[in-house]
Amino acid sequence: NQSRIDGLVSRLKEDDFEQSKWLLGSPIVNFSQSVVDDMVRKNAEFHYKSGMSPKIIRKETGKCCKWCKNLVGTYRYPDVPKDVYRRHQNCRCTVEYIPKKGVRQDVHTKKIKYESKEGSKELPYTSIKAEWLKNYKEPKVIEARYWENNGTKYFVDGKNVVLDYSVKEKEIAELIANKFGLEVQLNPKFHNPKNISCPDYLLNGIAYDLKEITSTGKNNIDTAIKSGKKQASSFVLDYTKSGLSREDIDKRLNRLYKNPHRTWVKNIVLIKDNNIEDVIKK
Repeated sequence: NQSRIDGLVSRLKEDDFEQSKWLLGSPIVNFSQSVVDDMVRKNAEFHYKSGMSPKIIRKETGKCCKWCKNLVGTYRYPDVPKDVYRRHQNCRCTVEYIPKKGVRQDVHTKKIKYESKEGSKELPYTSIKAEWLKNYKEPKVIEARYWENNGTKYFVDGKNVVLDYSVKEKEIAELIANKFGLEVQLNPKFHNPKNISCPDYLLNGIAYDLKEITSTGKNNIDTAIKSGKKQASSFVLDYTKSGLSREDIDKRLNRLYKNPHRTWVKNIVLIKDNNIEDVIKK
């Protein structure tokens, strides 16, 4: 660290100030943020080795760039993206470090919040995004040749069983496959028999149904997922057109996973603006 400081000072001494004043901007910001990065990582490692379960929560604020959006999520140490603590110049994202239950520290402002008894309750879900990223393999997007229901295979024939996915459905399939290295299967729709419902996707063989959230209603996520119970127990939620913030979404997910009538809900992939923000599980 001292050598980096000496290097910056040397450049300022040698060059014309007008040509070197940029050194007081971005490099200083990046340098200070790298120090924060190292410090928090060491603290997290120390607490982890001490038997604690440190957690890192990164939230977006305002209109974030794609790099920042990609880091948004809740992570349990040591399963965290390597850049989760870092912020570029003018970034307004918040990163909170939770060394133990009931205590939160903002990574960048160093402010510590001691939560109330109510506020320190564990969330009913956790992020598995880092885990999915670790298991990256060759991405594939394929079309189903048939759908099996109660032991009977119904082959795609273009009449009774058809591949009729939208452009949006295929784009999201490709987004998920390329992000996590998964095989994503696009499933058919049934005209006959009419009582068979397919999920939109199989992600490595697991059924996921796509739900687009387009309103700000308090129960919009719960209603959307409830309607997909016949198709799947895991979902892809795209809330781009909803007008909701990530904080709004988190509140709704909190209620969803605490709802005794939704115990069947498993994983949820969160998408906004063609970016996978998080993958969570109960």
